[in-house]
Amino acid sequence: MGALLYVEEFLAYAQARGRAQATRTRYRSGLRRLSRWLEEQGVEEDEDVKPGDLVRFANHEGERVGICEVNNVISSLRVYFRWLAEEGILPQDKNPAARLKYQNVPMKPVESLTEDECRRLVRWASTKTRRERFGTYRTGILALLLLDTGLRLGEALRPMSIWCRGRR
Repeated sequence: MGALLYVEEFLAYAQARGRAQATRTRYRSGLRRLSRWLEEQGVEEDEDVKPGDLVRFANHEGERVGICEVNNVISSLRVYFRWLAEEGILPQDKNPAARLKYQNVPMKPVESLTEDECRRLVRWASTKTRRERFGTYRTGILALLLLDTGLRLGEALRPMSIWCRGRR
């Protein structure tokens, strides 16, 4: 595989631990890219990898792919080097990925409803009666609750016993 000598053993370990095929594929992809990059930098073995190498690699990857993909690669590196340390291949204090940080993902603003959309939603929810199908009535009430309180859907649907835990 190149500069990283224990990738196949690591992937076998990940499989034995029940990691999904997609996760193992992600590990393999990130580690393969790191291995090629390390070879270009003249690093020949896992033990020779320094924290700065991993930071430079993450920056290099950031020029090619998006932040989320870089963070996936960083995750793979952290897991791989932690495994090397746990297996005694690297000394615990020589894990080059121990302090490797994820890159910040910029928050995307959430689109809110326009004033006209809010009015139409309130009008729709207000015209539903109990005589109509229960699901439609319930949906209208839920829409008004979300609109009026700013709750997220998951918060509004969470069972009350969980939501009010310890408030007796």
